[in-house]
Amino acid sequence: MMACPMKLKFVKYWEECCLVLAITIVFYPRFKMDLVEYYYDKLYGVDAHTHVERVRKATFNLFNEYDDSSSQSEVEASQEVGSSSDHGMGAFLEDQLSGFDSWST
Repeated sequence: MMACPMKLKFVKYWEECCLVLAITIVFYPRFKMDLVEYYYDKLYGVDAHTHVERVRKATFNLFNEYDDSSSQSEVEASQEVGSSSDHGMGAFLEDQLSGFDSWST
């Protein structure tokens, strides 16, 4: 009795979290939309295109909203870009992305 309502809540929240995570990946220079397309194909199968388009549309909307707000703003901000550290995640990521690397080449 309890499992069905819990699953519905999980699916609802997963859809929102999944979209945010996918947009984050799109802005990562190495992956862009390619990684989203690769994994959504594995996750959603024949419905992958619908989900990929949802990510694409949300990314464009976010970018356009940012562009509109930054063009209206007269405040300039600068960011110092430091060196990043993978904190031991390098081997894990390489293992998880080996299929994607083969697919993208």
